[in-house]
Amino acid sequence: MSLGFPQTKMLEAQIFLGQQKRGDLVPVHEFVMDFLLRNGIIGATVVKAHGGFGASRRLKRIGGIFSHDESPMIIIFIDKEVKVRKVLKLLSHEITSMMIATIAVDKFEL
Repeated sequence: MSLGFPQTKMLEAQIFLGQQKRGDLVPVHEFVMDFLLRNGIIGATVVKAHGGFGASRRLKRIGGIFSHDESPMIIIFIDKEVKVRKVLKLLSHEITSMMIATIAVDKFEL
C-alpha cells in the first residue's frame, strides 16, 4: 500500500534479551546498541518491558518477586535486509542468550 510517499523496502530486527551483563560487566543492551552504531545501522531503539518470559518459562515482572535488574528488554533496529542479516550474524558471535525476530517493513520518506 502506498501513501503517496517514496518508500524503501527494509528489514526490522527485534532482539529479545534479559538485562544481564556481559563478562566485561557492560550491560548487554548497551553493548548491543554500541555494536549496532559501530556497524552503521540506520536506527535502533531499546524498550524496557514491564514483564515477560522466555525459554526458561520463568515470568519476569517489575515490582513482583523479581529484581528490577531482570526486566526483559527489546532492541529494535532497521536497515536494508542484507545489512541487518550481516549484523545479526556478527552479533550472534558476541551475544548468545537472545531471541531474534525479523519483519519486512517499508520505510517511508516524508
